[in-house]
Amino acid sequence: MSEFTKQNTAATEQYLAFLAKGQEQLLEQARQFATLAADAPQASAVPVAPVADLPTPRELTEAAFSFTEKLIAQQRNFMQQYLDIAERKVADAKVPAAAAKKA
Repeated sequence: MSEFTKQNTAATEQYLAFLAKGQEQLLEQARQFATLAADAPQASAVPVAPVADLPTPRELTEAAFSFTEKLIAQQRNFMQQYLDIAERKVADAKVPAAAAKKA
């Protein structure tokens, strides 16, 4: 494993741990707010205008993450194929250079 890979892995794990901690804190605040909101005085019923069949926030989130996962998979596949080509070109370029040095 290269030094870059080690440092990148460590930084990635550190960032993701920090992100997870922040997310958990936000979730805890949401749980507490929901508990407080349940005890809040209720407003009088306000009629709600009928709305077209809109997606729920969960459906929107699922659709967004599904698209993002597919996009990342496609980009990963593309970059792997691109790097395969680039690495072959570099290897091919080294062969004639090595032969020229021997001559």
